[in-house]
Amino acid sequence: MINKIIILIICLVFSCSKPAIKPQYLLSEYSEINQLEQQDHTACENLKLNLNQSSNLNNNLYWHCRLSFSKFHLEIKPVFPKQIELNKKITDLITKISLLISKNQQTNIANEINKIDESDHKKCIKFGYDPQSQDQIKIEEYYQCRKNLIELYYSDPPFGNEEYRNYQINSYNIGFVIDKRIKQSFEENKKLLSAHPECKNFRPNSENFKKCVASLSDFQTCLKDSLIKFREIEASEKIVCQRQAYILYNDEMIKDSERTENYIKNRNLNADRDNRNNFESIGIKEQDFMAKDKKKNLEEEYVSKLNKINNTNNNIYSKYEISRLRKNFIINCINFIDNKLSIKKQELNKSCDNIKFISENNNN
Repeated sequence: MINKIIILIICLVFSCSKPAIKPQYLLSEYSEINQLEQQDHTACENLKLNLNQSSNLNNNLYWHCRLSFSKFHLEIKPVFPKQIELNKKITDLITKISLLISKNQQTNIANEINKIDESDHKKCIKFGYDPQSQDQIKIEEYYQCRKNLIELYYSDPPFGNEEYRNYQINSYNIGFVIDKRIKQSFEENKKLLSAHPECKNFRPNSENFKKCVASLSDFQTCLKDSLIKFREIEASEKIVCQRQAYILYNDEMIKDSERTENYIKNRNLNADRDNRNNFESIGIKEQDFMAKDKKKNLEEEYVSKLNKINNTNNNIYSKYEISRLRKNFIINCINFIDNKLSIKKQELNKSCDNIKFISENNNN
C-alpha cells in the first residue's frame, strides 16, 4: 500500500512539473510580459482583423494591432529601476513583433510575384510557346515571350502616375523567371526519375523517356498476361499426369478379391458363414443341390479359367499397391512437368523483358 502511495505522489509531482505548451502568439520570454500579451491578443482578436482567415499569425493587421498595444504599455518617462526594466522587456517584444511584420511582408511580396509569374507562364503557353520543348529555339522563344511581358509592367506606371516607378518590384525580372523555371524543372525531373528509376538513362521529358515509361507499363501488362497463360498451361499439364496415372494403372489391375463388387460379395458370404446362415457353414456344398445343367456350366467355367493363359496385367495388384504406383507416377510426372514449366516461364518472362526500352541499345 505504501509503495502505491509513493508511486502516486511521484506521478503527481512529475505531471505537475511538466511545462505547459506556450501559445504561438506569446513571443516574450518573460511571464509578466506574457500577461500583457494575452490581454493584447484578446483585444486584437475581438476586433476580427483577420478577415475570417483561419489564423492570426500570418495576418499583418493583427500584428500591427499587437504592435500598437505593445507600444502603449511603454512608460513615457521611466524613473524607477522597475519601470526601466519593464520598458526594456516591452522593447524586446516590440522588436520581435516588428520582425514578424517584416517577414510577413516579404512573404506577401513573394506570393504576389509567384502569382504574376504563374499568370505570365499561362499566357505564353496559351500563345503556343513551350518551355518543355526539345528544340532549343522554341525554349528561347518562350523566354522571349516572358521577357516581353515583364517589360510591359515597367513600360507605363499604373494610372499614369510616374511616382509608382519608385515602387517597382525589382525582384521580378527575366533572371527570376529562368531561375524559377529551372528549379521547377529540376523538381519535376527528380519526381519523374524517382517514379521511373529504370529510365535514368534518358533525359526526363524527352521522347525516349516517355517511350521508356510506356514500355514499362506494357511490360507489367505482359507479366500479368504471361502469369495467366502460365497457370493455364500448368493446370492442363498436371491434369494430364492424373489421367495417365489412372490409364496406366487402371482398376482392372486390382485383384478380384479387392475390387469393390467382389469385396462386397465376399464380405456377405463371410458374414453368412459366421452367422451360420448358409449351407457351407454346416459342411454342405451348395453345388450338391444344383441342377445338372447349372452344375455342368460351373465346372466348365472353372476348367476354362484354369486352362486360360493370362498374359495381361489384370488382377495382379492390391488396392494399396495400385495406389502407391499411381502416386509415384504422378509425382514423377509432375517433377518432369515442373522442369518443362520452368523453362516455359523463363521464355515468357524473356519475351516480356524484350518489351522494355531502358537504353538506346534496346531493339524491340
